[in-house]
Amino acid sequence: MTELLNNFYDLTKARYCLYDTKGTVICSCGSQTGFCDLVTRLKRNGRILCQEDDMKNMAVASTDQKMMEPYVYRCFCGIINVIIPIRYDSDVCAYLVFGQILDENSIDRQWEVTCKALSWLKPHELDRLKDAFHALPRYSLRQILSCARIVETCTSYMYTKGSFSRSQLSEDELLKAIIHRDFAKPLTLDTIAAEMNVSKSKLCSIASRQGTTIISMLNEYRMRIASENLTESNRSVSGIAQEVGFNDYNYFTRLFKKQFGVSPREYRKQYKTQSDL
Repeated sequence: MTELLNNFYDLTKARYCLYDTKGTVICSCGSQTGFCDLVTRLKRNGRILCQEDDMKNMAVASTDQKMMEPYVYRCFCGIINVIIPIRYDSDVCAYLVFGQILDENSIDRQWEVTCKALSWLKPHELDRLKDAFHALPRYSLRQILSCARIVETCTSYMYTKGSFSRSQLSEDELLKAIIHRDFAKPLTLDTIAAEMNVSKSKLCSIASRQGTTIISMLNEYRMRIASENLTESNRSVSGIAQEVGFNDYNYFTRLFKKQFGVSPREYRKQYKTQSDL
């Protein structure tokens, strides 16, 4: 599944993400566009707004229990995304989302829509966004729907077999899904191995073939979430440390500095200075 979507990304340059019903990314292909990356850096809670918008539109896409059509919409930034609800019987069990694109209509008109949607940004910030906006991939509505149909074909087995299940995730994908879902819990090799129904040695070999360790994978993801929380909220650093699974504040600080080169407080300070420019 991931390989198919990666191949499709190579052709379309439209980013794809598979989400569970809680909004957790199970797998993805393609990096975030420069436009979306800049929006999330300019707006202190940009990532949170993006996540909330995704969840809202996923709910809309799954409202009609018999709907199998792709749901095309403009996100809170004014650019186009497509949601394909993945169903087992009548229940939605996952969402495949692709987009960060524009359609064939006047790009100036679409830029006006985006400027209106992002009216909370300052004029000089919109100026910084404009080039990134014009670099977004553009497709006709027919092409967008064609892309959706092809993706539906890639995921058709999910509809017919209820294959958004553990048995149809690769070992790598299942490990990643467990870490993304339970990163804030006191995960150990024993608990993860039991969840995956493998031995501890097998679990370590899954991480090893990716050139890393289970603990490194877990801590790197925790640090990533912590960095987002530092820039998108005013919560205390110690509180954020606990939220991502660390009761030892000093240990959390050491790991954060090792990954980002600065302490959590300095990271927040640098981000605030950047966003105020």
